[in-house]
Amino acid sequence: MHRKNKSKIFKIFKISLCFVGLIFLASFIKIKIVKWESRFVTLSSDGSLAYHPDSLGNILPDFSRVGYREGGIPIPKIKVVKTIYPAASGSSQKIIQAAIDEVSRLKPDKQGFRGAILLKKVHITLKELFL
Repeated sequence: MHRKNKSKIFKIFKISLCFVGLIFLASFIKIKIVKWESRFVTLSSDGSLAYHPDSLGNILPDFSRVGYREGGIPIPKIKVVKTIYPAASGSSQKIIQAAIDEVSRLKPDKQGFRGAILLKKVHITLKELFL
């Protein structure tokens, strides 16, 4: 056997031995699971979170049900029926509203959707939306 082959085999053996040693040592490590508690949020017996108000009646918001239909079902794939681009200058509010009006007049499909409006790089300020 060549000297290079012996060196490679010995190197692989050392790495394997270290790996086995680490696994052996890891088997003695005990992981302590600490029960998390707060006076504002506790874990109910059914595994759900229970929220408790502070002295002013404020509670932490529960965002666990946020999302399309409370996150319980996947977002449907809806065909894009209208693509709009921002106004060359000024507000895009009229462009967006015209697209909404146009799509709202379409007949719903079997799933009840009229179609999606794709907005291409539009910049809208909240002030524009609520005026």
